Amino acid sequence: MKNLRVLFALTLGAIMFASMGLSSSVVGAPTQSTFEVVMPWGLDHPRGQIIQSMIENHSTIGSKYTFTYTQVGGGPSDRASLVGRFLAGDYPNLIIVTQDWYTEWAQFGIWHDFSTEINAWSGDQAGWRTDIPAGWWSILDQDKGDGTGTGISALPFYGQSILPYVNLNDLETANVELSDLDTLVGFMEAADKLDDAELTPFAQVGLLQSDIAYMNYMFASTDNFVNSSTDPATVFSWDTANKYGVNGSLSVEGFAAYLKLKGEGWVPETVDTDGGGEVNGIFGAGAASMVLVGPWGTGIFTDAGLGATDFTAIPMPKTSDGVRSTITGGGISFVPTGVQSAALEADAVALAEWLLDDENQMKTVENWLDESWRIPVRQSLKTNAWFTDSAHLERSNFVTHIESQVYAFAWGRQHPQWISTHEDIMMPGYRNALLDVEWNKGYSDDWYTDKAQAALDQMAADIQCFKLGGPCVDVEAPSTGGAPGFELAVTSFTIVLFGVMVLLRRKKRT
Repeated sequence: MKNLRVLFALTLGAIMFASMGLSSSVVGAPTQSTFEVVMPWGLDHPRGQIIQSMIENHSTIGSKYTFTYTQVGGGPSDRASLVGRFLAGDYPNLIIVTQDWYTEWAQFGIWHDFSTEINAWSGDQAGWRTDIPAGWWSILDQDKGDGTGTGISALPFYGQSILPYVNLNDLETANVELSDLDTLVGFMEAADKLDDAELTPFAQVGLLQSDIAYMNYMFASTDNFVNSSTDPATVFSWDTANKYGVNGSLSVEGFAAYLKLKGEGWVPETVDTDGGGEVNGIFGAGAASMVLVGPWGTGIFTDAGLGATDFTAIPMPKTSDGVRSTITGGGISFVPTGVQSAALEADAVALAEWLLDDENQMKTVENWLDESWRIPVRQSLKTNAWFTDSAHLERSNFVTHIESQVYAFAWGRQHPQWISTHEDIMMPGYRNALLDVEWNKGYSDDWYTDKAQAALDQMAADIQCFKLGGPCVDVEAPSTGGAPGFELAVTSFTIVLFGVMVLLRRKKRT
């Protein structure tokens, strides 16, 4: 049976690879003098051009090879195309990918192990291991989680995170302090105050868009995704008493808050169809007081006309356990394959290490200006003069993003099924629950909580049934007792009934 699955995977991978067609800037089979880099962008894209210029600027390696750059996107079919190459024994020299890719690919055993290089770091490199946040190591170092383990198949290049950006003028108008936004409870209270001040509190990404990922880490403290256990039952917990499960109390707390934003009308009425681009435009136009966005938001909002002192990025709010909400934290890493000649492998490793130095780390922000900023992964670089330039106060936002990497990695030591589970079960579950909420209707807090609990219970049940092999259970739909229309109807009926009873009693007496 096992051999049959392998044969099926090999056949499927080969078919998909042949049908997909990868875009490469140089055609032809690699030779000893050819060095292939796989990356998410082509050389017609500014980011691809920046990567090319950085790699080929290396003092010795840059002129040693004819570099080819193969563009591979970030979708499941793109992953499949590379898997097809691996199964056929066709490996690039260096792959530039997001961390979830090589977590899934660990099974192939084709990656270089950086543990020897990391243990030998000295001089300017001596502090790099502790300078890279634990969130990164929780992904890169599956053995120890701190950079001292083995089997470290990648080194980080740049980072990114999604954070709340707030309009400071709106906060002042509504008498809201930045410190009020430090907790999720305070965040929701601030939204209420902003609404009272006749402002739109939050530009919310709608769940009809792929940008759904922008919401679920702020409003669902599902630390199970960072669980180091390999037991799926602890990663996708059905136990509602476990506050960190998919349907645990903190997840319910967060998702109920997200539903409330729509139900109270604290978001634009177009919420169901607004994607990331739309909400950024709404905030940039001053039509919403808060929004979730990555470091590129600074460029977008300044281009839209907001001044450097009009807005700021803030840390993620803390949930009731006192921990900052998990969020979308990620970035790009360099992954050399370990199945190539010793000379090529050594140069691939040298490039990955070289791109962690101060100069190249700063190029991740200095080169990607306008609307495409990314951030260094090394924490000490937040004190670089570039970030503290008094002529560019908006650059302080990047420091907030750099610091957020300490708690930003919701992907964490993910279970291998996490990506497909998120796409197949959780995204539709979030979407359906939000679409059931009528904009600006105004529900009770119990209604939001019950709705969130039921939606997350269903997700957990579906994960258990379809991803973990069962058992399959039926989830009971919540009552609508918390809906304002129901409460009003019950109250009105009670008053009428009481009136009728009084009238009948009076008639009986007469």
